Amino acid sequence: MPPWLLRAAAAVGSGRGEAGKMLAETQDNEEIVERVAALDIGKAELVCCVRVPCEDRPGRLQEVETYATMTRSLPGMADRLRCLGVTRVVMEATSDYVRRERCMSSSGRRRWRPG
Repeated sequence: MPPWLLRAAAAVGSGRGEAGKMLAETQDNEEIVERVAALDIGKAELVCCVRVPCEDRPGRLQEVETYATMTRSLPGMADRLRCLGVTRVVMEATSDYVRRERCMSSSGRRRWRPG
């Protein structure tokens, strides 16, 4: 769990009706990631949303693609992220669906964060 979320949870309290507890201000620096991808991992498919700056005008471009959650389709997605210059990938998944993707990212052969 991210440190900022732990601090926020501690500031709120245990949820037993403790009056007067509020979220505490933190000293975290806000970071804007220029080239980012978000993965929504389901049982049968993985949806990948990429946002990058537009080269021609102010603003951002967005691409949403769906991939099968089979290991053989993941290198193609990793190559696409690398081609787009993605530097940060975030994931949302439930239960065991994330295991295959986690294994791919730690295998040493392919990495989620191109570089």
